[in-house]
Parts: sequence; structure tokens; C-alpha cells
Amino acid sequence: MFRGYTVAVIIPAFNEADAIGKVIRDIPDFADTIIVADNNSTDDTATIAARLGAVVVPPEAVAAATSMEVQQAKTPTLYWHERCSPDC
Repeated sequence: MFRGYTVAVIIPAFNEADAIGKVIRDIPDFADTIIVADNNSTDDTATIAARLGAVVVPPEAVAAATSMEVQQAKTPTLYWHERCSPDC
């Protein structure tokens, strides 16, 4: 919770196994929910994200992920995390 608001972080991902762990670990503690919109990755992106406590949703496409994640977040405050390289 941040200043009285519930916070959900939504991370779109596709084959981000090398970076997803760092991205999730770097999210501030005030985030109540971390959602990874995994677009059918063929690597361990979803497994790593789930192991770190993220809610992983495997949608048919990124557009579907956007809609699904916003609906599942159930929070008025959203932070959208764009793709990040492993050294960010």
C-alpha cells in the first residue's frame, strides 16, 4: 500500500528468464500485487516469476494480457513496467 492506495505492478513478459528475477526483486515493498503477463514464453520466465511470488497469467496475446491484468489487479493505482534488459 502506498499513501492509502493499493498498488499492483503489471509486467508484460516474453522470454525474459534472464531479467524477470531482478525486475521483480527490485519492485518496492509497497506493491501489493505483482502480475506478470507472460505471453507464452518458451523459457523459464513464468516459473521464475511465480517462484518469486508474482501472479502469472498466460494470455493468448499481449492485448489480452493487458485487459486481463487490469481486471485482476482490482486496484485504482497501476504501474506499468515496460521491457527491461538484464542490466537495467
